Amino acid sequence: MKSRKKTALFVLGIAGLLSFGPEALAKPTGPGAGVEAMLGNGTPAGPAFVYDFGKFRIDALFALGTDYFAGQDLDLNFAGRFFYVLHDAGSADFSIGGGFGLKYFDRGNNNDGTGFFIELGAQIRAFLVTNVALHGTFGLILGLNDCEGVAIAGGVLGTFGVTYFF
Repeated sequence: MKSRKKTALFVLGIAGLLSFGPEALAKPTGPGAGVEAMLGNGTPAGPAFVYDFGKFRIDALFALGTDYFAGQDLDLNFAGRFFYVLHDAGSADFSIGGGFGLKYFDRGNNNDGTGFFIELGAQIRAFLVTNVALHGTFGLILGLNDCEGVAIAGGVLGTFGVTYFF
């Protein structure tokens, strides 16, 4: 019985979103600035500034944090990304791009390091209203760390976020 209620609520939610009409779910028509919040793995995630030129966009990220459970006292990230829109569907788009970043981390006991990373990926954005978009990014990341030597590593990139355009 509970699964029927969840299904009914899901269907009503989708119907409610669709009732706004295509004009409410359309992207902004011109260039614009926005702020973004991201959660993810493999790359720094946090607040970002976004400038959307229409056919391409740039992101600038600055994140400051700490990971007490991993033994890190400080985690400072600077990153930039560029995406080029390959397909635009009005209320959603598909882009490819990449980015680079710098990460400083302090693990205590004079054991700090600097990391540099490059990411290549694709991003899908879906606009809920003209100035709010949900997005998911996936791809590959390559990192280089200098913590007591040099380490090169790669991994899978995955982030999810929301952007508010002004």
